[in-house]
Amino acid sequence: MNLITIQSAVDRIRALDQQLYNIILCDEIQQKSLQHVLEEIQHRAVPAVLSGIDIDQINQGKAGIRVQTFRDQGIHNVAQVHEMSLEELKKLKGVGEQTAKKVKDIVNDMAKTAAQSTAIRLKYDDPSAENRALINGLYVYLHTKGIVEKCREFYNRFHDMLMEQADLAAKLAMLPRPSGPPLEAFQYLDGLLQGAFPQSVERQTADYERAILAEDDEKFADFIRRAAEYYAILEKLVPYQINLGTIQNDLPADLAAAINNYPLDRSLLKATLRPYQEFGCKYILHQKNVLLGDEMGLGKTVEAIAAMASLAASEKKSHFMVVCPAGVLVNWCKEITQHSQLRPVKIHGGDLRALKEWFTEGGVAVTTYESLQRFSLPVDFHFDMLVVDEAHYVKNPYAKRTKAICALSKQCQRILFMTGTPLENRVDEMCHLVNCLQPQVAKDLKEIRGLASAPVFREKLAPVYLRRTREEVLQELPELIESEEWVDLSQEERIAYNQSVIRRNFMGMRQVSWNVSDITKSAKARRLMEICNEAAAQQRKVIVFSYFRHTIDEVCKLLKGRCLDPITGSVPPQRRLEIIEEFREAPGGSVLVSQVDAGGTGLNIQTASIVIFCEPQLKPSTENQAVARVYRMGQVRNVLVYRLLGMKCVDEHIMKLLHNKQVIFDHYAEESVMNEEAKQLSEKEWIQQVIDKETARI
Repeated sequence: MNLITIQSAVDRIRALDQQLYNIILCDEIQQKSLQHVLEEIQHRAVPAVLSGIDIDQINQGKAGIRVQTFRDQGIHNVAQVHEMSLEELKKLKGVGEQTAKKVKDIVNDMAKTAAQSTAIRLKYDDPSAENRALINGLYVYLHTKGIVEKCREFYNRFHDMLMEQADLAAKLAMLPRPSGPPLEAFQYLDGLLQGAFPQSVERQTADYERAILAEDDEKFADFIRRAAEYYAILEKLVPYQINLGTIQNDLPADLAAAINNYPLDRSLLKATLRPYQEFGCKYILHQKNVLLGDEMGLGKTVEAIAAMASLAASEKKSHFMVVCPAGVLVNWCKEITQHSQLRPVKIHGGDLRALKEWFTEGGVAVTTYESLQRFSLPVDFHFDMLVVDEAHYVKNPYAKRTKAICALSKQCQRILFMTGTPLENRVDEMCHLVNCLQPQVAKDLKEIRGLASAPVFREKLAPVYLRRTREEVLQELPELIESEEWVDLSQEERIAYNQSVIRRNFMGMRQVSWNVSDITKSAKARRLMEICNEAAAQQRKVIVFSYFRHTIDEVCKLLKGRCLDPITGSVPPQRRLEIIEEFREAPGGSVLVSQVDAGGTGLNIQTASIVIFCEPQLKPSTENQAVARVYRMGQVRNVLVYRLLGMKCVDEHIMKLLHNKQVIFDHYAEESVMNEEAKQLSEKEWIQQVIDKETARI
């Protein structure tokens, strides 16, 4: 051991310690820079907000201010006052120093409130330095948060001790013989240097520098891929648009407070929860047996996973089960792995080996409604939480799958029903589902079922049912623009259509314009090509929906190399997810073609921003669910929805039907007045009437 060896070890330890400190210091600078950008955006929005506030508002608190004095001198809104200095205010006729100070304080408070309530949006197509700085800052925060936490934890815990040991080891150079505490200190430091410590610090430093120095294009592409996570972070940094009333679904204050105070353990969770998701997760845990009715696209799956992960982390719970439709079985397994450290166990069909594995090792059993009827659990076996996805599937109390779920629910400690379908307009179905969860609440609801639209009904329902809509909690969503694309049918199309009418072939009638011998002569096909060409020029991705397999084939033939493999009912769930992933990585202008029933539920396709329906569907919910695959959390571009429609044919009848159904749906689904659908013609009767009308017309 010589002086150079000793000094080298001491210098190396101090350098590594300094690297940790530099990361912490750099992070503080980055945070201040990001905060400055956010404050600047908020500050710039203030004049526009204040200009819309009448000058009368400065006297709203009955401050005794003579507003007319300001009006007489050309001051009509609060922004004008905000732009004036105190000295300028005092120079106004009839405004003394005391009044000027009072007015200035009131206006400054208004400006502060306006700034804090400004909705900050990340913009897809805004090249401004401000927008780039915001995305860059969030990118660095997202990619370095874990690194900084590790570095700060290690630095705070070991800095003083390392420096003490380094100082002590340095004294070896002054000793005739290496011995005692200085030698022990050197040996400790040398052991650290021979171990994983240097490589760990160097790796953290390299990862941090890589995030800091990433090119703008890389940061922007990451934002496009992970927009939902960027907004989750933004909401934590700036609670700019968090309306507690909508997040909490206007629950009674005492219940909302108890839920907010419920501890949530995130240690096994990989996802970043938004405020409304965090509240939803706490609601699930606090209330134990609930129905989560958040609208499609709000991340109910993540809320369920977060609840299970919290139970596993904080209470050492080990056995959970998810029951879902077969089409989303694989997706559930993927989401569990992606968003948590929990282990999914797929139980499909009569797979007793997987079931036994879950019994002995635990995890999240993921199975289907059909599979559930093929196996049974031991009578004395109890598990920790049951999650029932698309719970409206068990609305019929006499159905086999409903009975299977009810039997299963008696063997678990917590039950979560999930559905994005509004149930408020079906009081009987709502009461049945609630009865499976909290029988006493269901009993209370039945006694006041005639008051289904009254506050007392919603108040009784609050302990078991939580529903938030996209409009309430995703205020960053871009615009949704819907367009009806009417086309005139050619003679060939008209002949093919008339033949379907004569044969009373309703499904053939619905395929109008797509069932011609030469697809290039289809009016709908031509319009579809025009839309897809425009999309390619704008680097937008397109998803095309149709109910009919023949139409899917024709569209794929038409678009040729621009299309990915289509998603149809015959495509296995695993392959559907692979196609979605391929579509996500595909260049702008790419097209995904899907049967509406196969791709319209359970899949997230935010990478597309144009939706085309080849024909109108018979239910608003079918189209709404399909659009919700694209127009959901994480969407960064305005979404364009095109419906291809033929003039003077069945499309006109269907669009009228859709409009009438949507009016009923909009009016009753949220207001819970009555099940108006019972008064409507059955679908079969309506189809016969349409065929009769079209027959008479042609």
